[in-house]
Amino acid sequence: MQTDRSTAPQRAPKKQGRPQRLTALPLWLQILGWFFLNLLLLGSVAALVLFTEFRPVLGALLEGKTGQRLSSLAHEVTDALSTRSRPDWPEVMDSFAQTYEVQCALFRQDGAWLAGEIPHPPAAVLSKLYESAGKQSPPQQAPAPPGQVLARPDNPWDNASASTPARQIIPGLQPPPPEGNRHFVLYEDGLYWIGVRLHPISDGIRQRGPLTLLLASPSPQAGGLLLEVTQWWIAGAVLLGSALFWVPLVRRITVSLRTMRDAAEQMAAGDFEARVPLEGRDELGHLAESLNHLATRLQDFVTGQKRFLGDIAHELCSPVARMEWSLGVLEQKAGTELKDEVQDVREEVAQMSRLIEELLCFTKAGLQTELHPQQLFLAEIINQAAHQENIPAKLLHSRVPQTLTVHADAHLLQRAIANVLRNALRYSGGELPISLEVQTCAPNVQLRICDEGPGVPEAILHRLCEPFFRPETARTRETGGTGLGLAIVKRSVEACGGSVSIRNRTPRGLCVEFILPTGNRA
Repeated sequence: MQTDRSTAPQRAPKKQGRPQRLTALPLWLQILGWFFLNLLLLGSVAALVLFTEFRPVLGALLEGKTGQRLSSLAHEVTDALSTRSRPDWPEVMDSFAQTYEVQCALFRQDGAWLAGEIPHPPAAVLSKLYESAGKQSPPQQAPAPPGQVLARPDNPWDNASASTPARQIIPGLQPPPPEGNRHFVLYEDGLYWIGVRLHPISDGIRQRGPLTLLLASPSPQAGGLLLEVTQWWIAGAVLLGSALFWVPLVRRITVSLRTMRDAAEQMAAGDFEARVPLEGRDELGHLAESLNHLATRLQDFVTGQKRFLGDIAHELCSPVARMEWSLGVLEQKAGTELKDEVQDVREEVAQMSRLIEELLCFTKAGLQTELHPQQLFLAEIINQAAHQENIPAKLLHSRVPQTLTVHADAHLLQRAIANVLRNALRYSGGELPISLEVQTCAPNVQLRICDEGPGVPEAILHRLCEPFFRPETARTRETGGTGLGLAIVKRSVEACGGSVSIRNRTPRGLCVEFILPTGNRA
């Protein structure tokens, strides 16, 4: 049967030797400053796009998959042009333009346009055309033969049209065969220009070349030739980078708040020794300092209250003892007509004496003074507690190994077990069995003390260990105690480094569970 377990409050780790941050800026100013730094980062990325157009990045693309795609395109275009006549080349250019959703045209080495539709290339693009043809600078204009008009390198668009017949190849303008990869990528006039160096094309009569396929696209994707990602992916990457930029500040705030929340929960559970590490001088640092100050004040207040209660109980011991002695003398000298009244007073004084004794035990367990933890045989402590409460051996069903040991204070542990056994005997009518079972789960031992009494309502289970709390059915002198029995149990077990939980059994009965340290850490 699975039981509810409650663990002892865990103290906040005390970090020593950790240097404090010198942050003195208010938290709102830190957030505002981080926001402007983020804007500066995004502005730097935007400036990189606007003023450099990623020229270094575009050049590096040719070394990867983009260069492979352009080389494949060069083979494809070369094969298509080789199988078609010169008048059909514009149709080939239109086909590739529709396939890749770009504008494309075919150019000769001197910058003369041969086929396709494309905007006027800027000077930087024309210069790259010459370089891709193996020239360091635009070729010089050669004397034109009679009746032959040549395209001027400085303005090749003046006399080049789709209907211009194939020009005669002039000696001296023919560049050497291409060496290596002479593709290029540029960003000019708001367009991405892609130059693809084609292989020599033969029409069976002569070899045409070298030729360059020029593509223009307003998008960096260029139909998938340059980039395989969309603008949404680029925007997502920018947003992700911006989010990662905020991670250090957000993490510092959340970690600090989580640490303070854990410390506050420990304080609410009664562990006023919990402290929050001081890591700054901003609002979070001041809040941590205030929590630590609050814990110190609460600890002093509760400790003073316990000491005050213990001192009162201790001071009451002497007059109560004198009252008991005086009642004994009075009982001997009183007549038979006063014996009943004297006996009633004697019972009241005895009840007061038990209450004072329990108050002393409660305060001593809470103050954890004069503790002597040691390795104890659990079965021996149980036998001593049963003997102290006069539990009949026939009612005690113990399945605790004789060699099982726990690390605790002998007096406090015996008192805790004795209180539970006394309650179990009282509420089970003194006739029903009381079972004790253990389960070892290193480094702790789980001890369950269960009876077959009526149990308690589920709504008040969590209050049974509160000082002076008693159920309505346990408020009479015959059935009820002082309301400190289970509170002493909880304080005593926690003083030994353990914890206590209580649950109802099915179909009836109550089970009190101790979790005690064995002292053997795995």
